[in-house]
Amino acid sequence: MPDHVVLLGDSIFDNKAYVGSGPAVIDQLRQELPGGWQATLLAVDGSVTAGVPANCGGCRRTAPTWSSAWAATTPCARAAC
Repeated sequence: MPDHVVLLGDSIFDNKAYVGSGPAVIDQLRQELPGGWQATLLAVDGSVTAGVPANCGGCRRTAPTWSSAWAATTPCARAAC
């Protein structure tokens, strides 16, 4: 069974729009993972902590046997910022 990392959260992981021609977090992660490992980006720019469960909705479809999930979001909800 291959190992699988799933990134959940906001633009901390879904940062392609902010890095210009540089590599996004998911690209860097995939380069560093050992052979046979996979990485899936389910984080969505603009998500807040309460939205992480919605990110998880894709976990079973994309990584039914995932080994690790990393979640990070901006520390406050938009309405409170």
